[in-house]
Amino acid sequence: SMGVAVSERRAHERAADEWCRSARASLRPGCPIAIVNISRGGALVEGPQPMRPGTRVMLQIATATTAFGLSAIVVRCGVGALSAQDGVIYRGALRFDERRDWTRDV
Repeated sequence: SMGVAVSERRAHERAADEWCRSARASLRPGCPIAIVNISRGGALVEGPQPMRPGTRVMLQIATATTAFGLSAIVVRCGVGALSAQDGVIYRGALRFDERRDWTRDV
């Protein structure tokens, strides 16, 4: 079934949805983005700017209790949504450089 393939492809547990919604995130130099989901190994993000695959980015995250940056590579990017209000919303997959478990710090 589809569900099996999806769970096998995902190497790391995802952070809780509520955490993703409450966290404020941006890609340097400060373009605000939304975290769709995030794990120890990477994140799926959405924002108004296209993200070029192969590009190194810094994902900056701020929560109520902490702020930190994660260096990442853009693995892929596509149009996530089109809306009359916001225009094109791009969805990009990021792979974090560091294998440390940053989720322990939050």
